Amino acid sequence: MGRVHVRTYEGIPGVRVAAIYSRNLSNALSLAEGLRCKGTDNADDLLDDPDIQVLDICLPSPLHKEFAVRGALKGKHIILEKPIALEEADGREILAACRSAGVQLLVGHIVRFLPVYRRVKRVLEEGEFGKPAIVRTTRVGRIPDSQETWYSDPRQTGGLLVDLLIHDFDCLCWWFGPVRTVFAREFPHSAHATLRFRNKVIAHVQGNWTHAASWAKWEICGPGGLLQYDGRTSSVLTVYEEGKMVQESPVTLSPFERELAHFLDCVNGKASPLVTGEEALYALRVALACRESSASRKPVEL
Repeated sequence: MGRVHVRTYEGIPGVRVAAIYSRNLSNALSLAEGLRCKGTDNADDLLDDPDIQVLDICLPSPLHKEFAVRGALKGKHIILEKPIALEEADGREILAACRSAGVQLLVGHIVRFLPVYRRVKRVLEEGEFGKPAIVRTTRVGRIPDSQETWYSDPRQTGGLLVDLLIHDFDCLCWWFGPVRTVFAREFPHSAHATLRFRNKVIAHVQGNWTHAASWAKWEICGPGGLLQYDGRTSSVLTVYEEGKMVQESPVTLSPFERELAHFLDCVNGKASPLVTGEEALYALRVALACRESSASRKPVEL
């Protein structure tokens, strides 16, 4: 993910990547060479540099709290890959540090920057679709790295519910509000969760890490028709209304370009974070409640 962010920054005017940190020095130097910037395995080189204004954290999840808090205390604005942390208490520490330091925080729940998801948000807010009843989502892919890396250890990723399906938990809460109860089952490479929202919407969320390619699909059923998206075959939202099909919202800019440009607007006082720290923390709470439900085999109330 760090490489994706670096390539994206290269296309944003007015941005310069000043330094790249990695726990593996050769990786940092290799990536930094093409950018003509500093590569280091000493995080203090970045944290103590007064010319660095933004810390973009794409490190493994167990390191999120340490680097986000340290960066905030040094006055750096923080953009942090999801999940915000692996434990709720750690997430709260990150929020507190950023508030105390007066720095911006954006957690990278990337699907919010896909036009098709934003279009659904507008459709639901406009009210013509009516109150949704049932939602079904599927998200699949493969474990991002080989089995020899940290990604093969659920204690470091949080497992499929925390690392992958948190995308859907965040977006569903963005669309429908707070969750009342969850019931979930998680296995090494697959998971299923049922979320009951306070507004009585029911969402069935499933995902797995057994596919060679990553994709997502979902449908929202309501009195106004059916909203449907299938990332395998299309980049548009399909709306079924009164027996007619309409397609809209083509994907244009990369969601990473939208996300990082938006964050820089936040840093420059031109925008407020589309994903607040509190929302990122709530998505983590939902994911952790699902893990608790899977372990107990009982519904869990939030």
